Amino acid sequence: MYSVLYKSEDSRSESVWLVQRLPLVWTGQLVLKNDVAAVRMHYVSGNQNLVRASLPPEALTQDGSSTTLSQLRISQRMRLDPSQLDQVSKRMEVILTSVSLLHVTI
Repeated sequence: MYSVLYKSEDSRSESVWLVQRLPLVWTGQLVLKNDVAAVRMHYVSGNQNLVRASLPPEALTQDGSSTTLSQLRISQRMRLDPSQLDQVSKRMEVILTSVSLLHVTI
């Protein structure tokens, strides 16, 4: 798992270096309740077919003069207790059943 912290110029350059080397797999809007953020998602590891099956189409639609990004809506969050977190960690170790993405706000 990658953690991107913007504390110093060194950490910023490391973050830029990391993002430039990870393949871009999706650009759109991430929506959680009333908050919206434009993001780019980069592939880190796992099953790339899950990316295509799980994320909305990336195609930009043009209506007149404006362009609308696809939206990924998070409608429900789950709080995980330690035993559930262990199960999720074990599932993530199986490459065919999981994918890890890094999202960067734009």
